[in-house]
Amino acid sequence: MPSISCVFAAGMGAFYAWMTSLHTTTFHPHAFMFIIVPPVVLHSGLTFTWEASKHTWTLTLFMAWVGTATTTAWVTLGLIPNIIWYRAAWLAAVCSPTDTVSTNILTRKADIHLQKTLQHESLLNDAVGYLFTHLFSHANSVDPTVIAILLLSIIGSAALGIITARLHTSYTSHNAVSTLVVVLLLYSTVEWARGSGILALFLFGVCVRQWKTHDMQALHTTLEVIIDVLEKYVYVTMGTVLLQVQPGHIGIAGLVLASLYASRIVHVGVGGFLTREITLEQGIFLIGCNVRGAFTIALASLSQQPLFLSVAILIVIWTHILGLLTVGPMGTLLDII
Repeated sequence: MPSISCVFAAGMGAFYAWMTSLHTTTFHPHAFMFIIVPPVVLHSGLTFTWEASKHTWTLTLFMAWVGTATTTAWVTLGLIPNIIWYRAAWLAAVCSPTDTVSTNILTRKADIHLQKTLQHESLLNDAVGYLFTHLFSHANSVDPTVIAILLLSIIGSAALGIITARLHTSYTSHNAVSTLVVVLLLYSTVEWARGSGILALFLFGVCVRQWKTHDMQALHTTLEVIIDVLEKYVYVTMGTVLLQVQPGHIGIAGLVLASLYASRIVHVGVGGFLTREITLEQGIFLIGCNVRGAFTIALASLSQQPLFLSVAILIVIWTHILGLLTVGPMGTLLDII
């Protein structure tokens, strides 16, 4: 279940904004993208093991890539009657990826295989969602060159993450301080170059784990402490934007929510059937774990579109409420948690 302390933190943020009549958000998307995301992604990469993931890796990739593309298309089709197509696709890309921080909280007590599947899906689809958002934000004047550059940026991001990991493990003691410095530099450089910092950092973590020549327990402990603090900070700052919801956008947000769950049912069902890597009960649980969070609000904030931010806030609230009400009881009923 989503942590009660995180829900309380979001409530406190909203209460503070209401009491102080805060009309400008204290949620800073660039701070989230460049300070909070890197430790979470690095920790996931460092804890990645092929043994724990090999049974569901095909499904993870299907859900992260095909699933995100399917969800973006599905939401776009649902919104076209109300919004011009490229803005509909842009909003769909903002809302399509599940959230890394929220998913980590949601799956802490889940079966280890499902936990890894959902965590890795949220990392990889965050990268895809970010690239889709960049693509569709320029869709009214897009040309084949933009698409080619995006594809090259994905390949370049992966290559730079792997090369940096090799250099880091070969020429440093890769302790906590040096690793965190390298990680922030790597992520910032890739994002500055319009690549996928999430993909680069995840592969960096995976490769460092495989090639390490020194004990990295201090780094793991440091990351766990940092992530625990940052999770609460994320929810407090998310709470401060709750009052920015505009009532006129509730209908569009409802369409987006319905499309997100309809697409989730389809791509998890198709992915599970094609890969044969999960049972029916596990598939139902995966469908329920469909939470959006700070990443969605960050993308919406970066768009500087009031409609996008309003819809994103509602989607985050509704998916968290649905997760809180269904995932825990569902996991217990299906003997998964």
